[in-house]
Amino acid sequence: MSLLAAPHVLEGSRMVSLSRFLSLLEAEKRVEAVFNPWAEFDRVYDIDGRAPAIRRQNLEGYLRPRLGRARHLLIAEGVGYQGARFSGIPLTSERMILGRHPVVRPIHLVSEGESLARTSNPHHPGLNARQQRDGFAEPTATILWEVILTNRINPFEVVCWNIFPLHPYDPKKGALSNRTPTKGEIERATRYTAMMIELFPTAQITAVGAKADWGLKLLGAAHRSVAHPANGHKRQFSIQLTKILGEEHVRARHGGSATTNRGCGR
Repeated sequence: MSLLAAPHVLEGSRMVSLSRFLSLLEAEKRVEAVFNPWAEFDRVYDIDGRAPAIRRQNLEGYLRPRLGRARHLLIAEGVGYQGARFSGIPLTSERMILGRHPVVRPIHLVSEGESLARTSNPHHPGLNARQQRDGFAEPTATILWEVILTNRINPFEVVCWNIFPLHPYDPKKGALSNRTPTKGEIERATRYTAMMIELFPTAQITAVGAKADWGLKLLGAAHRSVAHPANGHKRQFSIQLTKILGEEHVRARHGGSATTNRGCGR
C-alpha cells in the first residue's frame, strides 16, 4: 500500500517494531516528484544497485541504539538531497557518516563497530570535487548537530526524523533539488511519524519549522516548536533548541523523565 494513498492508518494501533517500520519504508511505491531513499535506486546519482539497502542499513544502525534511550525526538520538514537522500539518516549528511565533517563523526551516529557507507556516485560529473571526494554536506544538519554537541547532549538520546519522510524534489530542477512538501503529502504521510512516536514513546517531541508543527498537530501529538534554521533563522533556532535541550538535561539530572507522547494532545 502506498504511503500517499493511506492517511492515518495507525489510528488505534499498537507498538510497532523497528523491523516492521523499516519494512514499511522499503515497501513504499514510487510517486511523482518524490524519491524514497530506502526503496528506490537512482541510476544516475546512486553509486550502484545496493544503494537502497545501504541506506536502510544506515538508518537501522542509527535508530536501533536509540531505542529505550532517546529523550528527544526532533521532527523536521522533509528529506533533502544533501542529507538523508544519500546518507539514509534524517538530518545527517554523507560527510558525517564518512567522518569527514568537522564536528560530527560516525561515533555520534551508530554504536561502536557499526559501519556506515555513502550511496552517492563519487564519479558523477554533476558533483563538484569536494562532493565527489567527501560526499554531500547539509547546512541544516550541521546547525542542528552543532547545537546538540555544543550543549554536551548525548547524541544517542536524540532522534531526528521528518514529518514527510521521503525526498520531495522539483521535477523541473531534477533529482538534486528540494521542494517543500504539500499539506496533502504531509497529511498522507503522518503514519510514519506516528510510528516513530510509538518507537520512542517517552521522548519529548520538538517540531523544527512550521510544516512539522502542522503535521504533529494533525496527529494530536504533544510537542514544542522551534524555528527552522533555514532562511536566516539559525540564531533563533539555536537559542530555542538549546533551551529545550537544557531543560530536559536538568530534568534528567534530577531524576525526571519526559512525558509519554502516546495519545497526547498538544
